[in-house]
This record gives sequence, structure tokens and C-alpha cells, in this order.
Amino acid sequence: MATEKVIKMECTACGSNDIKKTYREEDGEKINVAKCNSCGAEYDPKTPEYYHYFHELFTDNSGLLFQLGTKGTLRGMEFEIVGRLRYQDEEDTEPYPWDEWVLLSAEGWFGYLVEAEDGKAGYYLYQEHVPESLDLYSSDDVIEFNGKSISREDTGFVGRIADFDGELPWIPQIGEGMQLYDFAIGKNQYTVEQTESEISITKGDFYSYEEVVTAFNVSADKVAHLKEMGDAQKKGKTRALVYGAALALSFIFFVGVNFFDKGLPAPSQKIILEINKVQVEKNGNFYSGGILHGPVALKRKSQLYGFDLFVDQKIQHLNNDWVASKVYLIKADLLAKEFGKPITQENATLLNNYLGDIDTLEKVVENYSFQEDFWHESGRDSEGPWTESTTFSSELAVMDDPGDYYLYQQIFSKNPQKDNWIPIVTSETHSSWYYLLASLVLGVMLYLDGGLRNSSAKKDDDDEDDDE
Repeated sequence: MATEKVIKMECTACGSNDIKKTYREEDGEKINVAKCNSCGAEYDPKTPEYYHYFHELFTDNSGLLFQLGTKGTLRGMEFEIVGRLRYQDEEDTEPYPWDEWVLLSAEGWFGYLVEAEDGKAGYYLYQEHVPESLDLYSSDDVIEFNGKSISREDTGFVGRIADFDGELPWIPQIGEGMQLYDFAIGKNQYTVEQTESEISITKGDFYSYEEVVTAFNVSADKVAHLKEMGDAQKKGKTRALVYGAALALSFIFFVGVNFFDKGLPAPSQKIILEINKVQVEKNGNFYSGGILHGPVALKRKSQLYGFDLFVDQKIQHLNNDWVASKVYLIKADLLAKEFGKPITQENATLLNNYLGDIDTLEKVVENYSFQEDFWHESGRDSEGPWTESTTFSSELAVMDDPGDYYLYQQIFSKNPQKDNWIPIVTSETHSSWYYLLASLVLGVMLYLDGGLRNSSAKKDDDDEDDDE
């Protein structure tokens, strides 16, 4: 239905229209607030009123890639872009909104197209999803989703509607807030949205940037123009100086890993549990596989261990493709006890059936898990050919319970995969000095960033005083 924005400028506490935009300082940072001169009420980014008083901060549409009313076909499904919702994390003290494009399918269901923020170059198309189980109330620390514990602290935040446009399946209100949990399981993204009146769950499937741009007929000129505007138009929350710090940290990490880490022996065995099983989904098929590596000796308490995953281009070239790998660290003696049979290639089918349900097992057998996504994209724009890719990732962990571990690896890919395409290399990381240095570099960068912003804000204040 068509919706109309209502911008309220009066104080909700006393009804006065005498509202002043000002700021308050917290930990050396200036935060925009609206203050009522009649009753003294203040409205900051954690209040609905803030998004009315400062609505103009969220209305810049110069970087929009799509247009309402555009029709397109994604993997055989026909859509029309009918609306747009713009959200802001209420913890952000500066405008860092993101857009969700509302798509109406030819079958009559709504989808939500959101730019990926997990390192991939593309979008997730979310649609309503019914989980096998969901518990939002039993624990203050985690939510339970399909038998898996999801950290509230790591995945939860409050999003508020900062702007909207077009035909929407519900009537939003400027400043309306909702508790959100964003997390990944396997190759999919999930969002749990909780308000006072309802709970909704959506599941997101990944579509490459090129795939989406082509589907909705975005012109090459427009893509080039947005590229010229800079990647700052993307919904990042990190300033340029912090990116510089991240680059410095990456260099330090590279030096440490390559010159000071001690590689561990390769696992004693590798059991191929499954390869290239076709997984059929509504939005397209993909392939899955499973490998059990080990055991690997991770026996030193308080030791920082590194786990490097990468795409071995000699085994199989990654070309306009994606592959994801999730790794579970499982205590060897615990797996042997719970599985109850020899852990050998001869029992690969039984092992695969057992470990394939690892996220829903009644008794948790994994001690630690992590997921890495790899991708490659290429194309051509007004500046010539371009290529973007991620083919290497590293994870660090300290074993709370040292010992021998199996590494259970799940692999999901767009196309059939070859054995040993995504190898795992483990190492002992002797690198406390460069982590200390990295912390110092990041601290200095953040300090300088804060100083520059405060200096700029002070200059603006001084200029306003001079004008008066």
C-alpha cells in the first residue's frame, strides 16, 4: 500500500514547537540532540523523535543505484522494485543508514534486497522464513535458532526507520525502532526482527553485484558515476583513517604470520565425507561437500593458534564464482565417544550423516567454529575492466580445552568443486609483539581521527559564533 511520511516537529513531552538542535558531549564525542526549550526534554539517536527533528540527515538519495518501478528477473524470478526502507543503527551517532529495496514478485510475495556487508560484492535477497525452532526469551545472552545458540551481543542491535518511499507491505513510522539479530548459518544470512507486537524472520540468499545490476537494467553510465562518487557511498561505518589503520594491521599481521609463526604438521588423515551433493532451493541450486581432517594436536594451553583457509587456484580456478567454507573444531576423544564407531574412510557415509546435523545435535560436540566466504567477480565499466576477489582468510583461536582435534569442514559452492580446493593450514602464532604494535597503531589512528573530527566540529561552532 502507498504510505505517506509524517514528520512531527513538536515536543512529545509538552507539545511545544520550540525545539533547538544542539549537541551533547560523551567521552569526547559530540552527539546531535534536539532539545525542547520549554520543558528541557532531549531527543538523541535512541529516540523516535530524533529521526523527525534530524530527518534531513537521512534524505540524500544521490547514491541510489535503483529506481522505484523498475522490473527485472533474478534467476528466473520476476520482480518489480516497489518501495525502499532506510534504516539507521541507533548506536551510530552519525548518519550511516542502509537501504532495503522492497521487491514484489510476480507470484505476489515480497522480498527485501540489501547490499552485502560481509565482505562480498553483491546483495542478499531476503524473504519470509519459518525456522524449525526459535526461542527469544529463555536466555539473556543468546537466542536459540534452529537448535543453535546465537549471541545477542554479537548479532543484535536496534534499527530505526529513518526514511522510506514507495509501495510498502506495511505502514512504517519515521523513528520506529525494532530489535534486530543478523547472523549467518551456512551460506545464508538470517534476520530476526522483534517489535512489541510481532516477530518476523527472513532468510537471505546471495546475488552478485553484476547479477543484480544486470537484472534491473542499471546503466553502465550510472554504475560508473557511482564508482566515481567513491566507495564511501557504501554503507560502511568506518572512516578513512580507520581503514588506514586496518591496512597497517594487515601488514603487521602478514609479517608476523609469514616470518614468526610456527606451522603445525599436516593432519594425519583426511576423510572425504561427501563431495558435490546438489542442494535444491527455490532460488537456485548449489553444491555441498564435507571433509574431516585430523586429528591435529592443539595441546598448548593459552597458545594462540592460526587457521588459514584459501582458494587453491592450482586445484580449481575461481572465476566469477563463490565458495564458502565452515570449519568446526571437535575434540577427538569426544567425537570418538559420541560417534561410537572407528573414524575411518570406510565409515565416511555414517560420519557424514552424523556430522551433517552438527548444528542441531542434542549434545554439542564442537568446541569452536568459524565460516569464511570466498568470491571472485569481474566486469567492465567506463574505466575499463575490473576485478574484485577474496581468496584468503585467517582465523585465530585459543583452545580452552587443549588436546587433539578434528577439523570438520563443510564446503558450499556455486559450481562443482574439486577435492582439496579449500585447504586448511594450522599454525602456532608467536606474535604478541606485533599484536601489541597493531593495538598501538589502531589506538593512534582512532585518537587522531577523533581529534580531527572534534577540531572540525569546534571550527564549525566558532564559525557559527562569528556569524552571530
